[in-house]
Amino acid sequence: MKSERQRDEIAKRENTIAFEMEGAAVWETFPCLVIKGACDYADSRKTKSFQRYAAATAAACTRAFLDSLVSSER
Repeated sequence: MKSERQRDEIAKRENTIAFEMEGAAVWETFPCLVIKGACDYADSRKTKSFQRYAAATAAACTRAFLDSLVSSER
């Protein structure tokens, strides 16, 4: 999505707080849970500079989620 105006219109109309920009088709073809990190504004200001931080936070959340599953099975 390149337009912040379009993003804001959709967010307001659909009461949306985030947009999936890359892997939306993953869960349509493979049943899974997708945990992602937020790394940009979903507009023309998109940059790769924050992606490593977002990936690290998503990995930490995934680890915590998996640890909670293992703990609840014991």
